[in-house]
Amino acid sequence: MIKFLTIIFISLSFASLALAAGNGVKCASGADCLSCHAGYEKALESVMASKSAEKAFIASSAGMFDGDFSEKNCSGCHVSSCSDCHSENNGRPAKPSVNDCLKCHRDVFTGAEYAGMGIREDHERYRRGPEFMGENYMKMLPDVHYEKGMTCGDCHSMKNIMGAEKAKDCLSCHKYDKSVTDHGIKGHDKLECVSCHAAWAPMELGTFYIRTRESSYRQYFDGIRELSPEYLKSSFMRVNERPPLAVDGTSGKYAPIKPSFIMFATDIYKNLVVGMENRPLAARWKVFTPHTVRRETPLCTACHGNDRRFMLEREVDRVLEPDKDGLPFKSFYNGKGFTLAGGRFVTEEEMARINGKTPEYVKKYLEKMEKVKRLINQ
Repeated sequence: MIKFLTIIFISLSFASLALAAGNGVKCASGADCLSCHAGYEKALESVMASKSAEKAFIASSAGMFDGDFSEKNCSGCHVSSCSDCHSENNGRPAKPSVNDCLKCHRDVFTGAEYAGMGIREDHERYRRGPEFMGENYMKMLPDVHYEKGMTCGDCHSMKNIMGAEKAKDCLSCHKYDKSVTDHGIKGHDKLECVSCHAAWAPMELGTFYIRTRESSYRQYFDGIRELSPEYLKSSFMRVNERPPLAVDGTSGKYAPIKPSFIMFATDIYKNLVVGMENRPLAARWKVFTPHTVRRETPLCTACHGNDRRFMLEREVDRVLEPDKDGLPFKSFYNGKGFTLAGGRFVTEEEMARINGKTPEYVKKYLEKMEKVKRLINQ
């Protein structure tokens, strides 16, 4: 009887493998992933896998400059199979580690900052420091959750990746405790948690694509980042700093934003510039969630009285002057001339209210300063 049942079991196993064969990535046993992991058929059709949002943006920006721009420069991070994320461990596909995710989610795209990796300028003279996937990074404060050993999958489930549910947010695990000085201030409930608790974010101010074809001028761009045989990439400035805030279009709360992208292109063909040099392709900011959460928060003046933080930088206060380099705006930190995906910029009227020094503000400000002094004197 035992021998008979064993034969049946083996026969059924081989039958299952035969039915599964040819439909996807093979694991160590030879079975197709979806033959065991039912319900994940749409994983490879998700927004993350299809890159539909990125493709639409490129088509409306760089695609207007070069119809094949995406195929030439943007193919490295597209998910095409389960093994792109589930690398093997001891011969079997494993749950993705943080490093697996950061193979694609790095540079100015949300991800690398979680592990404390800050971006560096494009030119090779700045390429020093810790290395990951062939790129050098600046050592920055990592996310407190990374320090605790949490992985990306702890907040981003497969259902979230497939678009079937939202990722966990702060309040999925934490309680908004109004006994905390900052939490008890009227109006702070209109802030996303990361507006105060995100320590920094990688941002690229001005992205330049230089296309060279049959040109000896390519030698003059020696040292900057090469994307493909035709394209080189540079930037006005790359920074790792606390991001500006705007109003999230979904929650209505003040949330971080970053450039995504402020893009220009120059086409050099046979040593002649075709059309306009530094042709504007996009001038877009985007609401996002920095993955640099820290327990500590900035002082009140990081927002109150800081017009730059709300994309309302005054000309008299600006440090960068992109207009003097031929770019079509005076400030990267003023919403004039830019669009915002996922929200809206703060108005002058709102800023006046934020800057108001009410008696409650003064009281809470002094209370926080006392806490800071006690912390310093410990």
